[in-house]
Amino acid sequence: MTDIKQSNLSEIIKTEYGLLDEAPQKYGDFFKHAVDSFDLLQTFVVTIKDEGWLFVAFLSHLRKHHLLALLSSVRRHHVQFAMNLRQVLESGTNASYTLGNPNPDDFAQSTPEGILEIPEKLKEKRYKWLEKNYPKGSQAIELMKKLIQKSSHSNIIDAHRTFKYEAKNKTALLKTPFFDFENDFQIKSNLWSLANMAMGLMDLFYGINLKHKLITFSSNFIRDLQSLEKENMRLNKIMMDTPRFRRADKIAKARQKRVEDSINA
Repeated sequence: MTDIKQSNLSEIIKTEYGLLDEAPQKYGDFFKHAVDSFDLLQTFVVTIKDEGWLFVAFLSHLRKHHLLALLSSVRRHHVQFAMNLRQVLESGTNASYTLGNPNPDDFAQSTPEGILEIPEKLKEKRYKWLEKNYPKGSQAIELMKKLIQKSSHSNIIDAHRTFKYEAKNKTALLKTPFFDFENDFQIKSNLWSLANMAMGLMDLFYGINLKHKLITFSSNFIRDLQSLEKENMRLNKIMMDTPRFRRADKIAKARQKRVEDSINA
């Protein structure tokens, strides 16, 4: 178990290395599954046509933030994990769009002074295209964005990941660590989500490419993706069988029933 030292920058760097070094053993199959999804992200494309250069640009960005999310999670930085995950989702959306519309003018416009601007209308155009042509993939991306939306902005729940109030001998003791308080369930959930997201995006790319044919996929891609999916489902069942998940699920169902009752009243 890594000794959490964080009184100076040198100690923080050493602690982060220790947390990463122990992750394979500590998080077991959940860590391996996330790493396997990262590995497939590196190898699933063999070649791509010249007009697909924009896809490569966004895929590179996606890969980077997928790895940063993995590292953030095991180094106990949940908010950083969520912010990187948002980059993965948005890069995945942009990469998807480029497969059917390999036009850089759909991503930025130049002002008369030669400065590149990124109008919101162009972003809306890309999301509408995906929603119209590939609704299942679009819905999955929107759902994931909603799940991480809270941690993309400052909030009281995430603030308490690095804040704790304790009363001791009539004295208030305030703990404000650099690293999140330990939460194995959260980290395993993050690792599972990260792999699940990578699988979904690669599957979306494959579906779009069936029509537009810019990418040559690795010969083992389908087999490897199916293997990841099988493991993802197995790990999901493990998480759902934990007391913490069952308690959260019970609360969520009770909340949903109150909402439905108020609507029907």
